[in-house]
Amino acid sequence: MQRYEHILDNYSRPVVDYLRQGLADATVFRLVSAYFSIYGYEALQHELSGIKDVRFLFGDPASVGEVDPGPKDPKAFCLTEGRLSPSHTLRQTHLARDCTAWVQSGRVKIRSISQSNFLHGKMYLAESGAAG
Repeated sequence: MQRYEHILDNYSRPVVDYLRQGLADATVFRLVSAYFSIYGYEALQHELSGIKDVRFLFGDPASVGEVDPGPKDPKAFCLTEGRLSPSHTLRQTHLARDCTAWVQSGRVKIRSISQSNFLHGKMYLAESGAAG
């Protein structure tokens, strides 16, 4: 079994790159986190679609509050040929439907800890081979 042990800061070492590498040939995926968004699903949609057994354990979602996108996120508009053009198009509805279908596929099990401020750690475990 190959092990990856790194500190991920989402600047020099993005979590999504780490997860793509670990999920590339995974059949089992375990996630412990305070939250997961449809945009996280979008970033890993290809990898997640091939996993047969997914289990999420979430901390209390109410304790997350607003997620600050950060100063390095791309701007909503860009200047092209003397005019403003949107950098992103509205895609939430389609993305939310895709994520819902994935969650309801029977391969995903989700649990939540209801005790506030009890769980905010993150852990990812991906296994290759037959799900058991």
